[in-house]
Amino acid sequence: MLDPRAVLQLVPGERRVCRTGELGQDLEGLAEVRRRINLPVVTGEALYSKNQFAEVFARRAADILNPDVCNCGGILALKEIASEFGDRRAVPSMAYMLGFFAMGLGGVFMGWLADRTSPRVPLLVAGVSIFAGGWLAVSGSEWLLYLGYALPLGFLGNAATFTPAMNNIQGWFEKRRSTAVSNVPPPRS
Repeated sequence: MLDPRAVLQLVPGERRVCRTGELGQDLEGLAEVRRRINLPVVTGEALYSKNQFAEVFARRAADILNPDVCNCGGILALKEIASEFGDRRAVPSMAYMLGFFAMGLGGVFMGWLADRTSPRVPLLVAGVSIFAGGWLAVSGSEWLLYLGYALPLGFLGNAATFTPAMNNIQGWFEKRRSTAVSNVPPPRS
């Protein structure tokens, strides 16, 4: 049986949630911990199947599920797990994935734009786009959520903040290669 004090000791610093990690496999103990502490309980990293996630829900052992994509069988397994609980959990996951996919595509465009102008231009585009994407995402429609994450938040927003930063770091490294390389010790033989 999990002891709530032992679980809380695993959470360093200011405690806003109780993360269980490997201890999350003791679902009976985890349910008891959840009843006895005044923090949201997060688990799922050590769960492998949709049956284990169903048992967490049945026992009301956690407030937040945080599945490890590698442990539970990949992105398709996450969709299957979500479908067991009414598919609605798949909607934000899909929006999040679209945002990252669009960020990868938008990074190429934003890198080109930063090279042709300056990093300020993509950052201005990012500021406006992140606002617009957030506004679209909370408008209530599932398709506007997808559109908000994909185009303004991912392709124009996040890509515009990440890519110019990488360009600036690369430019620093190219100008100061000898300084950067001199800080790396030679390999020992």
